[in-house]
Amino acid sequence: MLSNKLLGVNLSKRLLYVTAVTLTLALSTGAISQGISRDQTLIVGTSFNLKTLDPGRSFELTAILTNKALYETLVTLPDNGDGDVVPQLAKSWEVAADGLTYTFTLRDGVRFSSGNPLTAADVAWSIERFKGLKGPASFLADSIQSVEALDPATVVLKLNQPDPALLSKLTVGNFAILDSKTLIAQGGTSGPDADQTDRAESFLNSHSAGTGPYVLVSTDLRSEVVLQRNPNSWREPAPLAQYILRNIPDAGVQSLTLEKGDIDIALDITADQVEQLKSNAAVSVIPASPLITIFLGFNKDPSLTGGTVNRVEVEQAIRNALDYPGIDSLGGTGSLTPATIIPVGIAGALDASFAPQRNLDRARSLLQQAGFAQGFSIPLEYPGGFTFGGIDFDVLAQKVQADLAEVGIKVQLTPTQVDAFFTRLRAGQIPFFISFWTPDFLDALNYTAFLPGGIYDKRTNWSVESNTSSYQELKQLAEQVQVTVDSARRSELFRQIQLLLRDNGPFVSLIQPALPVAVRANVQGYVFNPQWRVDPYIVNKQ
Repeated sequence: MLSNKLLGVNLSKRLLYVTAVTLTLALSTGAISQGISRDQTLIVGTSFNLKTLDPGRSFELTAILTNKALYETLVTLPDNGDGDVVPQLAKSWEVAADGLTYTFTLRDGVRFSSGNPLTAADVAWSIERFKGLKGPASFLADSIQSVEALDPATVVLKLNQPDPALLSKLTVGNFAILDSKTLIAQGGTSGPDADQTDRAESFLNSHSAGTGPYVLVSTDLRSEVVLQRNPNSWREPAPLAQYILRNIPDAGVQSLTLEKGDIDIALDITADQVEQLKSNAAVSVIPASPLITIFLGFNKDPSLTGGTVNRVEVEQAIRNALDYPGIDSLGGTGSLTPATIIPVGIAGALDASFAPQRNLDRARSLLQQAGFAQGFSIPLEYPGGFTFGGIDFDVLAQKVQADLAEVGIKVQLTPTQVDAFFTRLRAGQIPFFISFWTPDFLDALNYTAFLPGGIYDKRTNWSVESNTSSYQELKQLAEQVQVTVDSARRSELFRQIQLLLRDNGPFVSLIQPALPVAVRANVQGYVFNPQWRVDPYIVNKQ
């Protein structure tokens, strides 16, 4: 009953909200569509997490969703994300025997939305800009030492060390190939000082400069992004003329708006809505590959935590205090508890049998050892009013609060607007938090971000414990696995890493949700991809 009770928005208020959304949608699409019919428009409802549409600076979920339609990369993934990378802007590539040089040959006849031809110089400029901007995703390019355009159709990437995940990384939208001529005219720069000299972000928030099947028409970072078919696309024209992303942060409202027919795809429905939608013949619920991890994080800086959750005994107590089956129930059928931050389904992940188990007696004993026999108080910060992967974060936070109260830990819930939350998290300023991770690229190396030296080391100030044996062992394993090409050896290293992470480090995996997606029955061709969730190029409508 907990989830029903806590899902909290009164139905009449939701209906009023749906009416407002419908009216706004009708007015906005009428104003911008220039005669494009509703039948030729795909509208996706999602909970916005969007700060910028600049591919070099973005790392938020809605930017990934948007930029998949606007930009293309050298290589990409099959529609459902399964299998090896496939060509996109590069028609072929070769890898040197030492794994340090990748040579790409570009397709002929590709043009940007401006009409400018794609050349190898654009590729080199785009990748160098991404590295130089030093944005939140720039770590993906750390292994790239240099990029050179040998001739208009040939690009060479040289690495500073072997990177077995390089091709997977190149499918990520941050490696989008940009129209350098257009962006230079708009203040864009490339190279190591781009973070100081580039002025193209504002242009990219209102215009696109790619080769994708759609172009950007208008942007409101808080409410709506509108795209229309790119007349200069090198591929066959996109099946639908217009693509709209709308911010609908409440899962119940997404569900109701979908049933009403005002959106075509709802990305953030919860388990409660799934059962209702299954009885509606006008809607289909599509199971999706559950590669999202939602986790609890501890900051290791005692000045931020008051000497509480930064302590190893307290970490262990919290691991033992959580009701994992109860948490899984919030995600519905198919949700599970992963053993560590690496979700089940990524090659090399431990299976769910290694997941932590609840033990309240051990939790209380560990708190007593830490000097907190009577418990303590701590704020828990998380993205408030936010639903992702079918999980209402307000509900999840209240479940964690209730679980920890059973061992005397008094949690004060601190919901924070999603953009502000991630700004504070990236600065390492949050003592105790709930966050999530979606795969940037479909390789276990993506999760070295959670190991010593990775970006979450900085976000949790884990390096405070750099003198501990577990930190040093994980650091050494991270350094080894990042350059290991042999698949059997990689698997063994990841196994060792996860067995250590299961009981050590500033993270506890809470849930890997089943992530259902609901679509109108007249939507054809939709395929869930865990990296970008929607590819409008493959979607049509009856």
